[in-house]
Amino acid sequence: MNKKLWIAITVVLWFLALAPSRDRCVQTWFSYGIDVKACPDGELRQSAELSVSSLRRGAPGQVRLQALGYYTTNSAAEAKRAPVPRVASIELSLTGAKNAAWPLEVSRWERTGRASVGELALPDVPDGDYQLHASYQTRLGKGEVSLPLALYTPARIHVITDRPLYEPGNTVRFRAVVLRARDLSPLDNRPGVWVIRDPDNEVLLEETAPAGE
Repeated sequence: MNKKLWIAITVVLWFLALAPSRDRCVQTWFSYGIDVKACPDGELRQSAELSVSSLRRGAPGQVRLQALGYYTTNSAAEAKRAPVPRVASIELSLTGAKNAAWPLEVSRWERTGRASVGELALPDVPDGDYQLHASYQTRLGKGEVSLPLALYTPARIHVITDRPLYEPGNTVRFRAVVLRARDLSPLDNRPGVWVIRDPDNEVLLEETAPAGE
């Protein structure tokens, strides 16, 4: 008798839930947990936003991932988006030059609003341009997102010219030395760009040149 009663209650609840609602698209809510007023026209497309705060080598920082569902409706030609709750799993890695990769561990993910936030310390990798890569899964399926991450030791740069004052027609000779901020030791192969402008802010020279000989 109790079993039949529970079945009846379940059926009634489902009918109530599937009843038309002016404030929510019921199908999207029950299928994906996404709260939108107008039902999507067609399938939802998944993407994500990945951001970091105070992230550096050897010290804890924050990483934030927000899954999003993109869709259109009958009444709108442009795409709309809505947060996707309940990210089931997130795997992070750091990728660098020559396909080098380092798996990253987050001890605990917490929900902050609609986003997943975790604490992370990067490994002691050499200076360079990297990618923070995240693989995740929601009720919409699996997804991936990457974030460019430039990791360089704080530095001081001293620029030296061959004279303090120039006249029109003079050749300007200049050089620079790049030093690590904490101990003032030279940093060779540090990427940089020379930009020379005249008093009218016109660019006279723009040249990529790494530190070194």
